[in-house]
Amino acid sequence: MARIKQTQRKTPLTSGPAAHMGKRLQLSKNSGTSAASKSASASTVASLSSTPRTTRRVDLHARAAAKKNPAGAVKRKMKKPVKRGVRALQEIKTLMNHSRLLIPRASFGRLVRELSQRFARDLRFKMDALAALQEAAEAHLVCIFEDANLCAIHAKRVTIMPKDLHLVRRLLGLVAKHGEDFVPY
Repeated sequence: MARIKQTQRKTPLTSGPAAHMGKRLQLSKNSGTSAASKSASASTVASLSSTPRTTRRVDLHARAAAKKNPAGAVKRKMKKPVKRGVRALQEIKTLMNHSRLLIPRASFGRLVRELSQRFARDLRFKMDALAALQEAAEAHLVCIFEDANLCAIHAKRVTIMPKDLHLVRRLLGLVAKHGEDFVPY
């Protein structure tokens, strides 16, 4: 591994007039100075000796952090890049594990009422009937998409294309040979 030159970072213990014991001794030995400087040095020495243990402990933690990270930058947790398709697989697993319906009830109800207007006016549906229709419709759509996925895999593809859905509908008998939609039953 390459060695990197580390520069010393200024921490609360390494900066200021009383950074280490040598400075503390220098302040106490300054006896030949004026009265104002004597009182200032005395107050500094008194403040150093009366610092509570908690601040010393915090300073030790700061020193340890400075040793680990000499540049002084705050290290953030970097999110690992996610491989392609992992999130899609996670979403598929969560959707497979739950049993709730995928289509919203209100929009499915509007669709059923709109389609029923073609055959008869003023039809009413019970909630249980709409729930049964929705359950059957979603099961049918899931089967069609599963078969379309098999068609795409057979063609050595991963993506479902419209031609896969057309082939599935043709094989299931949902579309006539000439492309006309009809109901087989």
